[in-house]
Amino acid sequence: KDESDAFALAGRGGGSLVASVYGEDRDFLVRAVAELGASHGRVLAVGHLFRFHPVMRELARVTAGRADRPRGIVGQFVNAARERVGRDAAHLEFLHLFDLVDALFGVEPDVVVGRPDGDLTRVSVRYPGPMTATFAMGWSDGEPRRRIELVYADGRVVADFIDNTVTLFGRRNQLERRVC
Repeated sequence: KDESDAFALAGRGGGSLVASVYGEDRDFLVRAVAELGASHGRVLAVGHLFRFHPVMRELARVTAGRADRPRGIVGQFVNAARERVGRDAAHLEFLHLFDLVDALFGVEPDVVVGRPDGDLTRVSVRYPGPMTATFAMGWSDGEPRRRIELVYADGRVVADFIDNTVTLFGRRNQLERRVC
């Protein structure tokens, strides 16, 4: 059968609290959310998570070769204020940064403290060991930002999901190499 049969079958179930759709094909996920949204209260499109993004795969490859964990993590998933739609959508951005850290290091936070700052939410996170993170999520003036920076004692690694780059910097902030 094809995807229209799958959507029809899911719709005959009468809906549920949440329908989950998995995949890496963005076009399919967009179609699935549109089709399933009519019969379900919410649709979680799992394949849209950035853990499946090519930049994340490269970041995972780069960090897998390290014996240490970063001492600091700075994450920004910030949308341009001019693109804001609705009030609650900013909270969806929370998922991405926590998921990226989980995918990279397999750790859950010990302490999470967040505070709203207008349409932006700033979050401080304490992970087990010497790892801390600061995340900014929501809307702000300027261009969208989707990046995570891992700060190590001997340099940093910056993954930018908009520019599709992973860049390594040395101890004195000199560019060592761009890997994608």
